Amino acid sequence: MLEVQNSCELLEALADNAHAVIYIKDTLGRYMMVNRRFEEIFKKSKEAVSGKTDREVFDSYYGEPFHISDLRVIEKGGPYETEDTIHHPQGTATYLTTRFPLFNKSQAIYAVCGISIDITKRKQVEEERIRSEISSEGTCRLKSAFLANMSHEIRTPLNGIIGMTELVLDTSLDPEQREYMMMVKNSSGYLLGILNSILDFSRIEAGRIEIDEVDFDLVSMISDIVEPFLVQAMKKGIRLSTVISKDVPVSLRGDVGRLKQVFVNLLGNALKFTESGNIELKVGVAPATLNKRVFPPVSDKEARLLFSVSDTGIGIPKENYELIFDSFTQGEVFMTKKYEGTGLGLAIVKKVLYMLGGDIWVESEPGKGSSFYFTARFSLQRAVAVTLSHIEKTEIKSKRILVVDSNPLSMSGLAEMIRSDGFIVNTAPNGQNAISILSKPGARFDGVVLDFQLIDTDGFDLARKIKSELGLHSVKIIMLVSAGLIGDATMCREIGVSGYLVKPIYKSDLVEVLSIAIERGDNPDASLITRHTVRELRGPQNILVAEDNLVNQTLAVRLLQKRGYTPSTAENGREVLDLLSKQSFDLILMDVQMPEMDGLEATRYIRNIKDAKINSGIPIIAMTAHALKGDMELCLAAGMNDYISKPLRAEDVYKLIEKYIGFGHKEPEPQAIQDSPVFKASTVSEKLPLSLQTPMATQQLSTRTSAKSLYIKETLERLKFNEESLRDIWTTFVSDAPKQMAILTELYDTGDISSLKTQVRLLKNMSVTIGATALKSESFRMELALRKISEDFSYAEKATVLYFMERLRIELDIVLRDIKTNLAKPTGTIA
Repeated sequence: MLEVQNSCELLEALADNAHAVIYIKDTLGRYMMVNRRFEEIFKKSKEAVSGKTDREVFDSYYGEPFHISDLRVIEKGGPYETEDTIHHPQGTATYLTTRFPLFNKSQAIYAVCGISIDITKRKQVEEERIRSEISSEGTCRLKSAFLANMSHEIRTPLNGIIGMTELVLDTSLDPEQREYMMMVKNSSGYLLGILNSILDFSRIEAGRIEIDEVDFDLVSMISDIVEPFLVQAMKKGIRLSTVISKDVPVSLRGDVGRLKQVFVNLLGNALKFTESGNIELKVGVAPATLNKRVFPPVSDKEARLLFSVSDTGIGIPKENYELIFDSFTQGEVFMTKKYEGTGLGLAIVKKVLYMLGGDIWVESEPGKGSSFYFTARFSLQRAVAVTLSHIEKTEIKSKRILVVDSNPLSMSGLAEMIRSDGFIVNTAPNGQNAISILSKPGARFDGVVLDFQLIDTDGFDLARKIKSELGLHSVKIIMLVSAGLIGDATMCREIGVSGYLVKPIYKSDLVEVLSIAIERGDNPDASLITRHTVRELRGPQNILVAEDNLVNQTLAVRLLQKRGYTPSTAENGREVLDLLSKQSFDLILMDVQMPEMDGLEATRYIRNIKDAKINSGIPIIAMTAHALKGDMELCLAAGMNDYISKPLRAEDVYKLIEKYIGFGHKEPEPQAIQDSPVFKASTVSEKLPLSLQTPMATQQLSTRTSAKSLYIKETLERLKFNEESLRDIWTTFVSDAPKQMAILTELYDTGDISSLKTQVRLLKNMSVTIGATALKSESFRMELALRKISEDFSYAEKATVLYFMERLRIELDIVLRDIKTNLAKPTGTIA
């Protein structure tokens, strides 16, 4: 009996000393026991509440809910939890109450015990957190809206500045005008880069960027990225090379856009901080461990690749290795002053690579250069299913093709384009190697894809040898050139070239031209196959441009005209619907923000319309200056097929159009410039400049296919590796070439066409002697243009020749600079 008494006293002491409110009620709801905390909170003694119900102790406001909760415990036969806010003499507090049944020996419920814990402070903290999150979310929304509006307001005029500058650069300008326009373009591009970096960083920090995985070809992607940097490196006298290990899988799936962003940033930094020497990009399969770094294993459906970008630039002190990946940091203060930049690039790269399942680190030494290493994880592409179109063209696609190109990346990209469509492909890096391959006993090739600018010859000379000297009359030759010239088509027909494509080269165009050439067989009267031929076979391509900003509208129209599309324009969604009801279009470029009816509303209307006059399934590509997460989702949700950000880049526009209406751009026929009318909505026709009625009849600036101005190794080999002889001819060239260029200019000014032809031929021969292949190609193309000119210059002919003289001057300046650099080297070091 004493033990039972002691146990009861012990339990009562525990209950009285607990911070929680504890009480016991019988099954009728009468209090059997309350602890000291209950007395303190409610100012009621144990004796005052003993034997009473909640209705008697409290008013009905609390009494009824408390009693109902007790009944639920009895009915349930188990614990029941509630959260109650109670007003009592000490104030208002929130309690978390757990009620549970008490059983006797017969397992019958005889009482309900309740334990209430004061959670007022916890609730206040939680409510404050929720308010903070709501406030933060509201702030994020405001910030996002501000960033979107800022992006739109800045990108809209930038789109006009950059686009119109590029259009002006495609016209005939004197050197001073071209220099000024390039400054405008470069400054605009730099401003756009800063804007993109700030927006990108903001989106990443806010977690508003998602991975967009697509299938891509690694070699083609790297080729596209490296090509513009090759030209920049050449201008600085830097050697830029790329090495891709043979065991690297090239058919990958991942966020190629983000990967390109990493490459552009690292290569851009390497060029920015390197004054001379080399830059090398390497790609390999990441090992399990590297320099004490352990990489997690990947599945057999994935690949982890290791990339590196190395340079011989200014280098980075070891103590700054981690610092350079922080926001707004460039390693040293002097860098910010000497080299432009926000210091956001590497911070963004590190975060992007983390999203790609990779990492980045640097090894460097001040004054000796830097090597940035990074990894990224990709999925391997699934095997492509054989489609009906593949089966139908098996006979064509199994043909053997030789790709001849002196640019290794370009050659790999072209070969992969053709190979991926079923052709059997071999490659040759120069004309001599191509002749060797084609002349081997038993060699049977159905086609040759031939780049015009090779290190040892030009495309027309090689094509002539293939057809005449080797007698391979049945082999179809497809010529690839950087810029189409008047007279090229005639030359192609004379030699026997089957197809002619102007860069950039699209896979669909190249494969289509090859297929058409092979399908035609040996027809001597067959016309030259160009993009124009492909376009005619596929039918007209009418594109509607919906854009309210006149500058951006003009830019879009110009871009479409330059590639042979037929553009029409509308200023808002209502005009779009009106035009669609009257005319058939193949695709719409739809601005998102327009007055009266915006692009999203117009698209929703088109997709849901039942009117048979309007093609509700027409491909619609959104154009917007906004650059935040959610834009793409909004466009797709409205029914748009794809999305492109402003400022518009010509190649991005052309690729999207090709993707949805099945053909690449059309170049004007080499022998003639053809008009391409613009059909405009009546409400805007009077606002468009009259000059938009016809495309620009000017030559495109030629893109060099190689970063080299001098092929030293090949020239030395021709001279039996006699460096002294090479130095002698270079010295003579440095002294004489500027004089010959001055004579060329004088002959142009006087209009002496006959002497001009002789003089340009002289410059071509001088270029061949010193190993300046690019200069030789420019001279040869000018020579071809001059062949078609009679005794007097027409205005258009004079503009064409002036264009080539500009190209010659640019190329000559590069050659002279590189020769002087090499002549300054110690004897025995030129190679």
